[in-house]
Amino acid sequence: MIKINCSVVIVSRERPKRLKGCIVKIYEKAKYPDTVECLVRIDEDDKDTIHMFKTDKDFRKFKNLRVFVGQRVGFDYLWLLFKHLFKKAKGDIIIPLSDDLYFTLQNWDEVFYTYKDESAVLSWKARVVLTKKIIEQDAYVRNWSYSSPRGDQDIWRYAITKGFHIEIPNWYEKVLPEEEIERFKIIATLVLGELKWNELYIS
Repeated sequence: MIKINCSVVIVSRERPKRLKGCIVKIYEKAKYPDTVECLVRIDEDDKDTIHMFKTDKDFRKFKNLRVFVGQRVGFDYLWLLFKHLFKKAKGDIIIPLSDDLYFTLQNWDEVFYTYKDESAVLSWKARVVLTKKIIEQDAYVRNWSYSSPRGDQDIWRYAITKGFHIEIPNWYEKVLPEEEIERFKIIATLVLGELKWNELYIS
């Protein structure tokens, strides 16, 4: 049996297209994809994402991809879902990932695995990678900062304060959906003062 070195854990809801792209990049950019597992948690009412996993044959080529379906708990309790995924993860490196973050670092698994014996939090721009040792040794990290939905940012600040933070730059990129890109274009136009409004005259 091949040992799992790195575990990527993802909590996702109603974004199947982005989630698939995220998973594809995890395995495409890994040097040793057979030693990487991806654990995904989706809600039981997320029919489109469930349908994707059941019907899309592309997922069959990814070894160690595990999908868990459960009751929706809401954004405020994301920390609880991540905490349970941590318990299921087999790797010495555990990466909590949002489905809109795509790996860009080639051989990312080899880079992160060199820190497997460290009690450390690796990060870039407040997105964290955890060693199993720090999860086992630190309750705050293990519980994904206890109650914050943005546990990655809390743990990033906490690790810097405690002195066990290591920065690994440029290992991912954030992918925006088309509707967000259009919204930012409107905001940018407004900031530049070029947005045209029509005044409604009331007689």
